[in-house]
Amino acid sequence: MTIRTTEGPWVETICQGRVSHADIVAHLALERTQGLLDRPELVDATAATADFTADEARHLYDLVHEIHGSQPLGAVAVVVQDDLTYGMVRMLGMLVDRVTPVHPFRDRAAASTWLAHLR
Repeated sequence: MTIRTTEGPWVETICQGRVSHADIVAHLALERTQGLLDRPELVDATAATADFTADEARHLYDLVHEIHGSQPLGAVAVVVQDDLTYGMVRMLGMLVDRVTPVHPFRDRAAASTWLAHLR
């Protein structure tokens, strides 16, 4: 996962290949050190596939909940192409919904509109 830009109304990140639990944990740590966790984020995962389990998604919930205890978190829109990744992002979003909104989308325009309406 690579942060493409922090300019504009939200952070833009791109993912390619298989995205694991460890990749997401490392990305959150990077955003934390850069002071970006409170910003909305648009993740372009159209060239990526989720590679984490339901148990790892629950661990991500625990991590996000822990981080939220010390700082606010921005909404995350994830643009995906395949059904597996859509489902995994949706499950993760349902787990963290009380902490911060995370939502999968099939196209960038819809994701951008959603983020813009949350501001």
